[in-house]
Amino acid sequence: MFDAASGERIPTTVAWIPERKGHVYFIGWKSEYFNKGGWTPAERCQKVSQKFQEFYEQGRLNFLSTGKIKGYSVICGVLNQGETCNPSNQLFTLKTGSDAEDVIQKLMDIAEGKSAGIIFQNSGEQLYVSVKDFLKKSPLTNNN
Repeated sequence: MFDAASGERIPTTVAWIPERKGHVYFIGWKSEYFNKGGWTPAERCQKVSQKFQEFYEQGRLNFLSTGKIKGYSVICGVLNQGETCNPSNQLFTLKTGSDAEDVIQKLMDIAEGKSAGIIFQNSGEQLYVSVKDFLKKSPLTNNN
């Protein structure tokens, strides 16, 4: 997708929504933070997009949630509210010092063009975002 801030196209995880006959943006990958660990934005986009697809095909992507694994904040895909993040449901790691809930909020804001409507569901300390609602309510992209 085109990133107005940098004036460049950036790798993007998108989702095809058959019932809407269009794509929605999920995540734009432009952070260079993980380059020192050997992960370019394009490589992270490819790996995370693959995980999203696998989780979806396995029926394990009802909610996005936040958690910590080995001391790092992560975003994970879970089937049910109340599930916690673990290595088998981790979608991606956040850079040190990132607030996972803030990252999910920004992800939703970006995908929605800052519009309201996504239902955030909390269960105790953990945030859950309905992937179905996100995909249903997010604006379609202009990409083919």
